[in-house]
Amino acid sequence: MARKKRTTKKASNAIQDMWIEGIATATAETRPYSMKTKFEVGDVIDHKVFGRGVVKSFLSNEKIEVVFEETIKTLIHDKR
Repeated sequence: MARKKRTTKKASNAIQDMWIEGIATATAETRPYSMKTKFEVGDVIDHKVFGRGVVKSFLSNEKIEVVFEETIKTLIHDKR
């Protein structure tokens, strides 16, 4: 059985700090997440599983890195 990857308290606090800063500096309204929607860095999204998150960076034309309150995830966007 595979072990669950643990996040250290220090890493968890750093993620939470990034999330708080992103939410505090957001200028646009929160939008529901959809793979078909195009997002920009700094956009706040509402994901059904992970909750509110802030787009941190683009990883490719169709992938974004999103900081949620307790984790960072790679999500697909602008899928045609």
